[in-house]
Amino acid sequence: KFVINTVCAGCLCILGILGNSLSCLVLRKDKDTPVASFLLQALALTDTFFLCTWLAHFSLDDLFNYLHVSREFRYHWWLVRLFTYPLLFIGQTATIWMTVLIAVSRFIAVCKPYKAVQYCTLISIRKAVICVITASLVYNLPRFFENKLVTDTKNGTVKGPYTRTEFADTRAYNTVYFDIMYYIFIFVMPLMLLATLNMKLTIAYRSIQQRRNSMRGIGRREFMDNNITLVMIIVVLVFMLCNAPARLVQIIWNYRRHRCLSANFFLQEISIVLEVFNSSANFIIYCAFRKQFRLILQSSFC
Repeated sequence: KFVINTVCAGCLCILGILGNSLSCLVLRKDKDTPVASFLLQALALTDTFFLCTWLAHFSLDDLFNYLHVSREFRYHWWLVRLFTYPLLFIGQTATIWMTVLIAVSRFIAVCKPYKAVQYCTLISIRKAVICVITASLVYNLPRFFENKLVTDTKNGTVKGPYTRTEFADTRAYNTVYFDIMYYIFIFVMPLMLLATLNMKLTIAYRSIQQRRNSMRGIGRREFMDNNITLVMIIVVLVFMLCNAPARLVQIIWNYRRHRCLSANFFLQEISIVLEVFNSSANFIIYCAFRKQFRLILQSSFC
C-alpha cells in the first residue's frame, strides 16, 4: 500500500494537480472554442478536487501507517479521514458526470448542430456544470453519515479508528444506495452513455476528416472544431479505459473479500490508481493533440 498508494499514486496526484492547474490557465486564454474550453476547465477543476482528496485519504494515510506515527496524531488523522471519505466520492461523481456532460455537449455540437444554438451556449453549459456539481454533492450526502469514530463510552475519548454507523449497516441502505443506485449512476449509466456517444462522435469525426481530405482546403474555424472534437474523443476514451476496470473490480471486491497479498488485493489497488491516472492525464492529451493549447502554453511560459 505504501509503494502503490503513497509513492506511485502520490507522485501521480501531485503531477496531475500541477498539470490540471496549467490546463486551467491555458484554457482560459483559448478563445477559439469558448464552450469546449469552459467544459475542459470545469473537468480540470473536478479532477483536481478528486486528486487532492485522494492524496489526503489514501496516500497520506498509508504514509502515516508506514512511518508508525504516534497514536495521538492518529486520533486527529482519523477525524480528518471522516471528512475526506465523502469528499472523495463527491469528486469522483463530479468527474464522472462532467465527462458525460463533455461527451453530450460535443455530440450535440457535431451530430445535432441545429440544436447547438439552444443547448451548447456558454450560459446553458454553465448551468449544466452547476447542476452536475450540485447533484454530485446531494447524491453523496449520505456518505457523511456512513462512518463514526470508535469512542470510549465512559469518558467519550477516541478509542480507535472509525467504524460503520448503524445507519450504514442497515440492509435497506446497502441494497438501495450501494447495490442499486451506486452501480447505476456511477458505473452502468455513465459508461453506457459514454460508449454510445463516443462511438457516434468517432464516426462523425472520421466522416468530417474524409470530407476534408477530398477538399483542397479547410477554414480555420472548422479545423479548430475538428481538433477539439478529437481531443474530447480521446479524453472520453481514456476515462472509459481507466474507470471500467476500477468499477468491475470494486463490484467483485465488495462481494468477495480476500486478505492482503492476494491477487484481488493488488488488482483492486492498481485499478484505483488507474482512476488517479485518468484525472492526471488530460494535460498530456491536450499537449499531444491540441495545437492551439501548445501555442498558448508556449507563449505564456516560454
